Amino acid sequence: MKKLLLVMMLALCGGSFAQKIAHVYTDKVLTDLPEYKEAQAEIEKRQLAAQKRLVKMDSTYKALLTEYQAGQGTMSEIKRKTMEQDITDLQQRIPQVEQEETQKINQLQQNYMASLSDKIQKSIDKVAEAGGYTYVIDAQVLHYVNGGIDITNDVRKDLGLAATE
Repeated sequence: MKKLLLVMMLALCGGSFAQKIAHVYTDKVLTDLPEYKEAQAEIEKRQLAAQKRLVKMDSTYKALLTEYQAGQGTMSEIKRKTMEQDITDLQQRIPQVEQEETQKINQLQQNYMASLSDKIQKSIDKVAEAGGYTYVIDAQVLHYVNGGIDITNDVRKDLGLAATE
């Protein structure tokens, strides 16, 4: 068993000298992409629209409730039942709409991020092949980076972004 472990360690050590390892800071690439900024703007626009819709529904609910409470003694039975039904419907509909809007926004955000991640990954693949790298590691998941080969600026250039310091 010890011999097998020793052989495996030697094989790994011997093979690692020929391997090139690099790292990339994908967040430095992602946040500067024009598509990312456009996606953020679109998501914020959708959030504001959803918020306005919910505020309007809430205002309608409060107005109906106020009208119902004010007219308790003077409204007909039919009007009272209709208003009660409208109030109940709105009361149930507001959380449903809020949940639907949240799901739509989350899905939109996931779609944008998947597309942007794919674009960045293709660029990393291209830079890694051109540089002859065996491994490219995302620097955000490393606990310690001191030196090494940072290909972040190469990826940025490939994507048409300016290099950073």
